[in-house]
Amino acid sequence: MSGTGARAHVISTRQMRVDGQVPSARSAVPEGAVWRWSGTELRLDDRTDALPLPLPDDLGELRRRCRRSVGKLARARNEQPPVTQADDAAPDDPDDARIVLALGPHRWTAIPVTRAGDALWVFDETPPAETDLLVVRAPEPARARRTSGKAPICFTAGTLIATPDGPLPVEELLPGDRVVTRDDGPRTVLWVGTRTVADFAMAARPELRPVRIRANAFGHRAPQPDLVVSPGHRLLIGGDASRALWGEQEVLVRAQDLIDDRRILVDHAARSVTYVHLLLASHHVLRANGIWAESFHPGDADLSHLTPADRSALLEMAPGIDADPHLYGPHARRCLTAGELAILSHAAPPRLS
Repeated sequence: MSGTGARAHVISTRQMRVDGQVPSARSAVPEGAVWRWSGTELRLDDRTDALPLPLPDDLGELRRRCRRSVGKLARARNEQPPVTQADDAAPDDPDDARIVLALGPHRWTAIPVTRAGDALWVFDETPPAETDLLVVRAPEPARARRTSGKAPICFTAGTLIATPDGPLPVEELLPGDRVVTRDDGPRTVLWVGTRTVADFAMAARPELRPVRIRANAFGHRAPQPDLVVSPGHRLLIGGDASRALWGEQEVLVRAQDLIDDRRILVDHAARSVTYVHLLLASHHVLRANGIWAESFHPGDADLSHLTPADRSALLEMAPGIDADPHLYGPHARRCLTAGELAILSHAAPPRLS
C-alpha cells in the first residue's frame, strides 16, 4: 500500500490475534509473528465510508490527531480509558512506531495507539480480514527483544514424553499430569505453553525453525522416532571426557550446537511447527522419544515469545520470574556453550548419557 495517510482506519486489539492469541495493549507485536483480525473496522468519522483527510506536512501531527479521534470514538463505545495529556505525545520519529504487515508482495503499514487504549491505526486501507499476515517490521522495542539472545526452549507437537503410564504426545499433557524425570522419578507438570509458528514466519525468522535429530542418530533407538525440538532446546550428553573437562559426568548441550547436517539438521521441510513448553517445580531432565532432554527453564527464555495468555498463566505459577527469571532455581546440569561443546567434541564425540 502507498501509506499516504489520506484515509485512516482503526482496528481494536480485541479484534486481533497475534500467533493465535489476543495481544496485550502493553506488549509490542514481535517481528515474524502471525497477525490477523476479524469483525468491522472503526472509521474515524464513524461512517461506512472512510474519511478523507488532508495530509499535513508534519506526519507527527497527523498521528496525534488520529490518536485523539480514536480515543473519542472508543470512549464512546466504552472500550478505552480517557486520553490524558501524555497520550498526545508522539515520538520524535513516527517511523519508529510503525508496524508493517505483509501478504506476499502486498504491504499494510500501521501505527499502534497504545497509550490511549487498545487500538491499531492503519494507513490508507484496511488489511484483509480473517487472513494470516506476517509482521515484517515492528517498533524498535520488539526488535530489541527478538535479539535478546534467549532462544525458545520447546518440544514440538508429536514428541513422546515418558510418564508413569507410558509415553504420551507432549501436546496432550496438561498441568497436573506427571512425567518421568531422570533424577527424581515422576514429577508434576505445573504449566504448559504452546505456540504455533507458520512457514512464512520461519522464513522471516530462521532462528525459529526446529532442529531434527534423526532416529538412531546416537546409536540404536536413540532417539526413536526422530526428535524435533527448538534450536535452543538442550539434550543430555555425558562420558569420561565430560568428567575430565568439566568435573561432571553429564552436561546439557543445545540442539543447534550439535548440528552436523547429516544426523542432526535444521528442519527446512517443516511447513509449520507447534512448540510446547513443559514447566515443573524445578528444572529437570525428561525422557523424550527415548532420549533425555530438558524441561522449560524461564531463566533461559525470552518471555516475550509467549502468548499473553501463556505468559499470564506462567507468572501465576512462578511469580516474579519476569523481573528475575533466576528465582526459578538452578539448571539440572551444567549447560555448555557452543565453544565448550567444541572442546568436548574434540576430546571425544558427544554421546547420550
